[in-house]
Amino acid sequence: MPHRPKRVRHAGPRPRRPPIMRPTFLTLLLLLAIPPGIAKSQDRILGLLALPELFGASVCDRFTPQELTLHRAPNAKDTTGTVRVDDYWTFSDAISCEGRLSVNVHPADGSDSTELPTREFDYERPGAIVLERQTTWFRIRLAEGSAWLQAPELAEFHPLEKLLEDGLTYFTEEWDGHLYDSPGGARQQATRAPVSASGLEVTGSHWLHGRLWLEVSVLSHSQCDSPTEPRVVRQGWVPAHSRSGEPAVWFFSRGC
Repeated sequence: MPHRPKRVRHAGPRPRRPPIMRPTFLTLLLLLAIPPGIAKSQDRILGLLALPELFGASVCDRFTPQELTLHRAPNAKDTTGTVRVDDYWTFSDAISCEGRLSVNVHPADGSDSTELPTREFDYERPGAIVLERQTTWFRIRLAEGSAWLQAPELAEFHPLEKLLEDGLTYFTEEWDGHLYDSPGGARQQATRAPVSASGLEVTGSHWLHGRLWLEVSVLSHSQCDSPTEPRVVRQGWVPAHSRSGEPAVWFFSRGC
């Protein structure tokens, strides 16, 4: 929370100010006290939502696309639009396909459609980007803003910590370069062995005060760079997200 300035009591009478000045002054103080990127911290990626109704069960899967409804809030009767497949694969034979599956968001107000943002959770398997969850409802990222979607029957949620613990991981550009002794604990000294962006293994996770922390082992080299067995050069904890809300650690969905 922003730090509020401490009030000082004066012995003499308080000077009079125009009524409009008090809210303006307080507003400026609050704005100056808010750290950069705090507004986006609510939009941390919590995981990926597989939607076979929109993307099929795999590449070139022959399926019947369904149109899904987007809402302003969980269980809300009013809708913000729909998401559907606008372009389907072209099948040249029994096992292969051509073209690109196009999944777009169509706003209820009739404005231009936009592509649904996705990230791969497995080889060529995209999932909607989840920012918040309430039971079977998921708030997903759109090209602009977000909307709530009730998970259809075949949907499967992949939590971020599970994706990272099972995947071949690396530090993203969002990482601040620091390791910590424990979740929310002291920062490790910079004099220890240097840390590179590649060669990383997530060995555990922990939620603390609504923030996800990752236990990591920094390796001497990436398993993709050399066939030799990597050794652990440092261990510690890192916040899973940067102050902007973007992941500080991600994974190679297609392997090396």
